[in-house]
Amino acid sequence: MVEKATGFKLGSSGRWEETSFYPDDGKYLLKKKGAAWEWSQFGDKHGMTCPAFNKFGLMNCDLIFGSLRVQRDTLRFIKTYTVGYIDGDKLGNTPSISIGKCSPL
Repeated sequence: MVEKATGFKLGSSGRWEETSFYPDDGKYLLKKKGAAWEWSQFGDKHGMTCPAFNKFGLMNCDLIFGSLRVQRDTLRFIKTYTVGYIDGDKLGNTPSISIGKCSPL
């Protein structure tokens, strides 16, 4: 579950500003799929395929619009959304970084 999120938004002046926001209520699921893992929003039928954890217990996963890093022992994750800035100056398209912790099922 995402615990905290922060990022940047395009202000009314046309300049990028720092912003904090409440994380969405979305919950995510990380489940084993053969030799890989699948990261999905809880309730979705399909998600993103992620590689196995490396020897340090870390998983580095490229998502469509950002990245995901998960630590197997602490169950903590960092999820980024990076397209919002490089895609151009569009209101509501805010690049962000979210942190959270997984709960075993």
